[in-house]
Amino acid sequence: MDVDGYDYGTQLTPPDISFFVEAMSLPSPTMQPMMGFTPEENHLVQKVIDTEAAATATIPVSPMVLQTMVMAARTGGAIPYSALVEGYTVCMKRIVKLASQLDFFQSFEVKDRKTLLLNNTDMVVNIRSARLLRPGHNLQAQLVHIVGGDGAVSPDSSTSDVATYQKPPRIEYRQIYQSPWAEGAEHEEKFASLMENLFHLEMDRTTTILMTLVVLFASNEKYELIEPRRAEQNRQFFSRLLHRYLVFSVGRPNAERLMPEYMALAEQLKQMAEIMMEKRLTF
Repeated sequence: MDVDGYDYGTQLTPPDISFFVEAMSLPSPTMQPMMGFTPEENHLVQKVIDTEAAATATIPVSPMVLQTMVMAARTGGAIPYSALVEGYTVCMKRIVKLASQLDFFQSFEVKDRKTLLLNNTDMVVNIRSARLLRPGHNLQAQLVHIVGGDGAVSPDSSTSDVATYQKPPRIEYRQIYQSPWAEGAEHEEKFASLMENLFHLEMDRTTTILMTLVVLFASNEKYELIEPRRAEQNRQFFSRLLHRYLVFSVGRPNAERLMPEYMALAEQLKQMAEIMMEKRLTF
């Protein structure tokens, strides 16, 4: 299958994953297997997921911002700009923290690391925003996404008494992207349309992590890397893992249909990032 110029039936050079996979450090019996991966690949992906969880835990959202978001979900009102700025900043810091813990990213020259983060972090923010705002997620699921973790938020928590927050039961897109937030309505409408495309893919945690790694190594004609070929090899490696995960999680016919959409998503994420960086109003 040829997607985005790459034949998924061929072999490619994987990135240096020795930090995660060593001869005497294979996955533990308690690690949840991911179908379609070798034990080493499963160990790598699970380790990245665990590293992301640790990065999230070390950079928490303040209780005041959580309470503000809960109140907005409860009343349907706008989330204050200051809370949005803090939430965005926390998300950016978590992404940078994650990248700083990945040896296959840290092995690049400092200049390349800075260039990739500067140009690709907003794309990762948009992936996470789409997962947060995906239709069907109630407030409890959204709070779990914000604070990190896979389990349910305890009803006894001061920020998650979901039973009292049923009108409306979730944070909506319009409460975060409050018009006017861009220089023109056309940019806001384009961004909303692209966000809808992300919603349709219904990414789980594994596809979210793999797409994060795909776009983290994305190149752009607007900037130059010292090692562009190695960055592209990493991008293709994680694209291949994504394809194999889809094959075994939703079946080959669905994977063949979805994979081009995931690859097109990278271009759409770039357009969204450009709107955020170049057209966003500042207050």
